[in-house]
Amino acid sequence: MLRSRQPGDYEQAVYIQRYIEEKPMTLHVGMTTSDDAILVGDVRVYADVTVELPQQGVRESSVWHAEARSKITIADGGNIAIARAHDVTQSRLVTKAIADGLTRAYWNNPEEKLEELAAAALAGEPIWRGVHCLVALRLPSPSLFKIECAKDPTTQQNVCVCHRGDGYMVAGDSHNPSTFFGTRYLQSDPARVWTASELLPLAVQIVVDGGRVSSGPIGGLEIVCGSSSVPFHRLSVPERQAWSAEAMRRSEKIEKIVSSPFTATTAGAANQQ
Repeated sequence: MLRSRQPGDYEQAVYIQRYIEEKPMTLHVGMTTSDDAILVGDVRVYADVTVELPQQGVRESSVWHAEARSKITIADGGNIAIARAHDVTQSRLVTKAIADGLTRAYWNNPEEKLEELAAAALAGEPIWRGVHCLVALRLPSPSLFKIECAKDPTTQQNVCVCHRGDGYMVAGDSHNPSTFFGTRYLQSDPARVWTASELLPLAVQIVVDGGRVSSGPIGGLEIVCGSSSVPFHRLSVPERQAWSAEAMRRSEKIEKIVSSPFTATTAGAANQQ
């Protein structure tokens, strides 16, 4: 069922997050400026597959199978980009409903419509297994929204909650240690005006390092960019490979810096600069 937003929605979202974090997940980062929107995520998808293991005396066994697949959908001629996380099948249902039903009339304030579309997409599912979606719009100006759908483990009610972002949002493994970069550099200085060319390396770093910290459920890289004047588009494989390699090099540099011995000579040199 669809529940209207209430003052306790933040706590509700926390319950949902705790519930769906028990499953294999992805990591998506959304960022916006006054003129640009970016979605960056991994491409590892897990599915529940039944296999036969006769040599072990097992007729059927359910296992997790991983494969690389896009998890960001571009819709409405490049005006909408949707990143999906958590349950593969149900997140696709929500993504399709948004792509088909979020018409231009709702783009200024789409929160309630997004909740309605997500709830309707999952209405036929006997169990809501957990869905996260980041929705980026480029018109009338770049904006970012996060939808969370799951069964509340406390009330046992199916709940969809949508929040508008303030320029930075994470879906999927939102407690991954790599999200430190967003907390440290974006949220610690809200007065700073960032450009897309500055945000993209930061978003890529979060996803790439997130995969190194949690290599089982997170892997690969996907980048979608757009602006108020340029439709959303997907960066090519060579471009994504170059961004990933640069993030790996940057990570190694950071490791060397933070693990360098501290001496009085080092401190003196720093003070002179």
